[in-house]
Amino acid sequence: MAYFPDNDLHMAACAGDSPFMRLYFTLGKYEVNHRDRENRNAMHFACFYGHLELVIYLWRRGCEINVCDNHNITPLMKDNLTPLLLALKENRLKMAQFLVRMEASVHAVDSQRRNSLMYAVRCDCPVMVNLILQQGADINLKDLFGWTALRYAIEGDRDVRTILLEYEYNLIQRLRERNQEFQSSEDSSIRPINEVDAEVTSSMAIEKVIELQDPLTTSETSVKKIQTCRSESELEVISLEDEISGKETINNPQQQCCKF
Repeated sequence: MAYFPDNDLHMAACAGDSPFMRLYFTLGKYEVNHRDRENRNAMHFACFYGHLELVIYLWRRGCEINVCDNHNITPLMKDNLTPLLLALKENRLKMAQFLVRMEASVHAVDSQRRNSLMYAVRCDCPVMVNLILQQGADINLKDLFGWTALRYAIEGDRDVRTILLEYEYNLIQRLRERNQEFQSSEDSSIRPINEVDAEVTSSMAIEKVIELQDPLTTSETSVKKIQTCRSESELEVISLEDEISGKETINNPQQQCCKF
C-alpha cells in the first residue's frame, strides 16, 4: 500500500518538515488530527517514512497513535502489518520502541491475524521481543494458519526462541503457584468448620456418656420404672379378681337370692 499525501500538512509529514507543520498549526490551517480521504492523519505518514523526531512532536501535540484508517491500519502499521515490521524490517527500532513505550497498542493484528510479537520473532530481535512481552502481548495467539510466535521461533530456528520458552515456563510456574495458593486458602477455610463440628459432636457424646454413667439418674429412672411396673401389675390383679367374682355370681344365682 502506497502512502501518497493529498494535502500540504501530510506532504510536510512525508518530508519530515517540522517547521512547515508548526506553521500550519500556528496559522490554524490544519488540526493536528486532520484526516485525508483514506482517514489517515499525520502520524500515519510520519511513521511510514520513518521521521522519529516528527513522530515525537506530533505525539506531544496530542496526535492520535492508535487511530485506524479506512483499511483498519494504525500509524504503527505498514502495508497492513504491525508496527514492528516497520521498525525492524526498515531498521527503525528506536521509533518502534518509542511508540510502544508511549502506550501504542501491541495487540494489533494484520489481515492474517499476526501480532507484533510474531513479527518481532520473524526479525529475530530480542530487544523488541522482550519489550512487547513486557507490554502484555499474547504469546499464545494463533494466526490464520494456527501458528503461534513460539512455533515461528522454533520452526525458523530463531535465537529469540529461548526468550519465549523461558517466558512461557515462568508463566506456567506462576499459574501453578496461584493454584496452590488458592487450594491452600480453601483448605484453611474448611478446617475450622470441621474442628468446630468435631468439638460439638464430642461434647454431646461426652454428656450422653456422663448421663448414662450417673448413678443418681440411673437409680431414679429405675425406681420410676419399677413403680410403673408395680402399678400395672396391681391393676391387672384387681381386674382379674373382678372378673372371677362376676363369673361366680352368674354361675350361682341361687346364692344371690338366699342372701336377700
